Amino acid sequence: MLEGLRLSYGVSTRLARIAPDRALQYKEWSIPAGTPVGMTSVFMHHNESIFPDSYSFIPERWLDPERRKHLEKYLVAFTKGSRQCIGMNLARAEMLITMAKVFRSINFKLFETTREDVTLAHELFLPFPKKDSKGVRVLVTS
Repeated sequence: MLEGLRLSYGVSTRLARIAPDRALQYKEWSIPAGTPVGMTSVFMHHNESIFPDSYSFIPERWLDPERRKHLEKYLVAFTKGSRQCIGMNLARAEMLITMAKVFRSINFKLFETTREDVTLAHELFLPFPKKDSKGVRVLVTS
């Protein structure tokens, strides 16, 4: 589930934060008070120094408890801090229960779907694949 969240982005636009009353220091740069600063989940989730081979689906990267603890600091699918999604824990629980039920009960096979059908091509606050993509299509095999 965590690897799926990492690659699904949610909101793909920059979510600005402002320190209204103090300057922020980032390495050698000083950012004046009141300056909007933002980062996208797309950039965070594809930082190769944190998530090597970041465009590949590798759920095994989350198996080691120590490594998982480190990686979860950089998983921002629900954002972080004071503007973090209030329903994050409920959403995670629902995803786990739903995935367990669906993938134990039904077998799927991809139908006329390629990686391009899910690769971020443009964004309008939300991420979108190429314009002629039909999305992910599957056949139920049992």
